[in-house]
Amino acid sequence: MRTITNLLKVESNKSSAWPNHLWKVQLVLNTTKHKTTGCSPFKLIFGLEGQTPQIRTILADLLTPESTKSPEDPRKVLQKLKMNAEHERAAFNRKRRDTLCVKVGDFVLLSRGQSPEKFGCEILHSW
Repeated sequence: MRTITNLLKVESNKSSAWPNHLWKVQLVLNTTKHKTTGCSPFKLIFGLEGQTPQIRTILADLLTPESTKSPEDPRKVLQKLKMNAEHERAAFNRKRRDTLCVKVGDFVLLSRGQSPEKFGCEILHSW
């Protein structure tokens, strides 16, 4: 949602004109290659990279091998997603800290939340 909001802010000068620019934002999101899948959503669904109407009219007489290709095999996409998830999990786990080992009688610093609704406390570190 934040991406869409930011793109609309960049694209439209007036706050009331955002519906006129929504198609551009949708085109950008549908044709942008995603980190997780390595493909754009358009390519995953239709099997070829999305093109703007201007590009399509220029290249209308040329037939590329990519344009006749069928959509990507869902098993390959699933395998890419699993490999990417494992890579992200490993990267996240490398940055994790070890758990604190607190014994009975140790002094610890408790942090209370900023809002009065938060009743719990967190142990920040051994003192």
